[in-house]
Amino acid sequence: MTEELYINGEAVDLKPDAATTLNYKSNLLGDISKITSSNSQTIQCPKTTRNRKIFDNPGAPAYVSDKRYNRYSARLVRNGIEVVRVGYAVLLSSSETYEIALYWGVMANFQTWVDKAAKLNELTGTEALTWNANTTATTLSQMKSTGYGFAKYDCGVSNASLANFHPSATTWWILDKITKQAGFTFEMPSKYASALRAIAIPCLSRNASDASNEAEATVSIYPFITYSNGFWGYSIAGNNGTDRHGVFDPDDNTKIRKVDNATKVIISIVNRSGAQLGMVLYSNSSNGFPSRVYIRATRYSDRDETTTQIAVSIGSSSVSSSTGTYAYQKTYYFADIEEEITWGEYDYLRLFPHNGTSVISGSRLGNTKLTITEDFENIIYPSLFPIPQNLPEISQIDFIKAICGMFGIFAVPDPTNVNNLKFVSLDTLQENKAQACDWSDKFVRSNDDEPKTTEYKINDYCRNNYFKYKEDDTVFTNADGNLKIDSEILDAEKTVITLPFAPSDGSTIRHYELNDDGTAVDTVQVKDRIMRLISDGSGLAMLAFDDLDFTTLLSKYYSTLSRLLNSAITITEQIMLDEYDLKSLDYSIPFYLRQYGKFYGIVSIQSTANKACEVKAVQLPETVVQEPERPSQAVSIGWQWEDVAIYITASAAPASDLDVVITPYTYDGVALVQQTIIFPAGQMKVIGPTITRIVGGIEINSITPEYDDTYSYIIAEQTTKNA
Repeated sequence: MTEELYINGEAVDLKPDAATTLNYKSNLLGDISKITSSNSQTIQCPKTTRNRKIFDNPGAPAYVSDKRYNRYSARLVRNGIEVVRVGYAVLLSSSETYEIALYWGVMANFQTWVDKAAKLNELTGTEALTWNANTTATTLSQMKSTGYGFAKYDCGVSNASLANFHPSATTWWILDKITKQAGFTFEMPSKYASALRAIAIPCLSRNASDASNEAEATVSIYPFITYSNGFWGYSIAGNNGTDRHGVFDPDDNTKIRKVDNATKVIISIVNRSGAQLGMVLYSNSSNGFPSRVYIRATRYSDRDETTTQIAVSIGSSSVSSSTGTYAYQKTYYFADIEEEITWGEYDYLRLFPHNGTSVISGSRLGNTKLTITEDFENIIYPSLFPIPQNLPEISQIDFIKAICGMFGIFAVPDPTNVNNLKFVSLDTLQENKAQACDWSDKFVRSNDDEPKTTEYKINDYCRNNYFKYKEDDTVFTNADGNLKIDSEILDAEKTVITLPFAPSDGSTIRHYELNDDGTAVDTVQVKDRIMRLISDGSGLAMLAFDDLDFTTLLSKYYSTLSRLLNSAITITEQIMLDEYDLKSLDYSIPFYLRQYGKFYGIVSIQSTANKACEVKAVQLPETVVQEPERPSQAVSIGWQWEDVAIYITASAAPASDLDVVITPYTYDGVALVQQTIIFPAGQMKVIGPTITRIVGGIEINSITPEYDDTYSYIIAEQTTKNA
């Protein structure tokens, strides 16, 4: 047996004949509120010259090194096979040897992202929606495809003022944005992907963004006027600019004011035509010009003032002359100016040119555009409403855990792609029995007819396992649930997970209220929410909490886990797994033992080279849980031409919103790109795909959901040709 350990790409000296014990752990049969990595037992590395260099001599007390506190990238090769491809090592201690431990698995490759603990509202992006008197609710179809929009809901006061109407983003869009910015991909069964596209997070805050601040910017394109005191003055008279927030003082147009609790201001000065920015100075003497010109800003408060230089000239013209009092002039050139200034305690500022000794009183900036962008703390209606910046202030990893907890899905590593995260359910484990690994011939029998160890529970589940939402004093709905296990040997109760979201009363999120005299709207602090996206009956998106209570979620998504827990058999056996088995380990694939005639899901594997692995596994039920009986009354979904449009039709109005996947075809029978059409509940027909002259018909591929409490939904007999 040979083992090779590489730290930061360098081979580490190991003790002769030492064997590393590896602990593989599956999240799939673990605590759903946690995402657990695999790890090794302590590895003792001798204090050789090579190892001292790799770990930067961590045992020397007087030697200062940050490396002893760092994670090291690590991989482990056993008998020529990488059994740990992407992991990290930590230095535990230094004694007679350097003692380290390895970690790898579902999150090890993304540990930097995990450690950052970034919030949802720290996701970057310029996605924003126009928020003004013309704002309308987004269609359900567009909301699901785009990932964000305005969905209708009751905010606690009248929605007549659209200033109270906030947008939402789908959980699928958020999850996709997280993984792209964290640098990994993910995959998920279509059942859950469809569900996440129909779940939304309302943007309940009003945080500004660069884009929304730019939309509120003050602009002056009037030539700057220099007053006798040297300060520049500005005008927006006529069509010479915009000032929505009173940034320019109407009583003193040399002042640029701090408004609406802005924290900083960005001053931008450019030539309107795109040419180089130029400033003309005038003098009654050809020798009265400085070598350089500076542009400065002085900030003022009642108690103090301070001056900052924001630009310096980069060139100048020769002196020219004419007749008159100021017969001489010279142009000084500047690069485009963009300077950020922090307001602090100051109330306003003035801009002025300076020659290095004193203020210049005779100057002119022509054909110039001045833009004043204040960094508003909150967006100001009407404006752009930024989406990422107004997502909840909860960590991205907690968001993923919440989604897993709601839908009974688990994050597991992809054995073929370390940069991919797989979300699977216990149903997946059951469904994958046909792909099961047969480990019967690798089995090391310890007893004649029974496992080495048998337990009658799974992890630390109790008789009562509570799934909870966060409490919110503005909500009356109790949306908590209890996954019960009929076993007297278990502890009484535990809370499995508490979501970082509160429930809602139907479509109501009371984040606004009228003040005491009913003349103004006040903001109410409410907990973050998660809602379903439904149709309002006319095809527009609407938020509702229906069916997101944990009693419903546990019934819909936890039936397989419930069966496992209520007939739990967990065995521990010795199985001779080699390096190829460990390298390709896939927790979503069960294994089979003909000695017991059963399939098992992996809980954990402890592996030491040249020894049988200790495998802990849960015995799976005989068959996949049967789906509930479908309603006998069926609604047929078909399509028809009407004038020059294709419509998706229903034989009766559906009781649920349907996702209808279609494939358009050309007249020659060539398939085009698939599309998903949202068929709102209560409708008899909806407009189909955008028609061009090459489309000759469509084929309906699938309908989701396939049934609800009222109807089964089936595809009508169809042809792809024009009917």
